[in-house]
Amino acid sequence: MALTKDNEYAITMNGNDWIHREKADGTDVVYPVIVVNIQINAYKWLLGIAQTYPTNSEEHFYTGDLSFDFIQTE
Repeated sequence: MALTKDNEYAITMNGNDWIHREKADGTDVVYPVIVVNIQINAYKWLLGIAQTYPTNSEEHFYTGDLSFDFIQTE
């Protein structure tokens, strides 16, 4: 999928279970998280079976392992 510079995108997943993850030192995440030229603005979640955009924000943990690769083409 081609992305447009300076736009905001959401990567979402739906699962029937979760894995509770925290930072190794137990501190809260401070958003935005910037890695080279990628900026992560939030972690959001929604409990239930609805196929809707997650609306709850969290800074203490995240509950999924969603992997993705960014390949710069220009």
